[in-house]
Amino acid sequence: MNKIEVTIKLSVVLAALFCAGGASGYAISGKEGALRPAWIRPSEWAKAWIESRMKEDFDLTDATPAQRAAMEGSYARLKQEFDAIQTQASERLALAMRRHYAEVGASLTPEQREVLRRRNQEKVRQAQGK
Repeated sequence: MNKIEVTIKLSVVLAALFCAGGASGYAISGKEGALRPAWIRPSEWAKAWIESRMKEDFDLTDATPAQRAAMEGSYARLKQEFDAIQTQASERLALAMRRHYAEVGASLTPEQREVLRRRNQEKVRQAQGK
């Protein structure tokens, strides 16, 4: 085989691999509840991350059962603090978005505002996995 044939065959194989990866990613993303981005479910992400970090810390330090019991409260507190911060941030973001859309809406016709409102509702439904 000459150099051109090898290059063409390699290009075809890589293109097929790329397409297969794209197709499998597309198939997975269409499933109900499939691997939603962390920003859509921050509380679930935080719980999993804190549990993972706690196990890793316990294993790394070879903590005794008594030490583990003493430290678990701190990890639980961290989760509560994360949830409180997330709630505050969500409320502030919702307020900022309402202000933004009120300002944007002032420049639009009623029909344009309705188009924008419907699009935003659809995006919210998509983010919620519905």
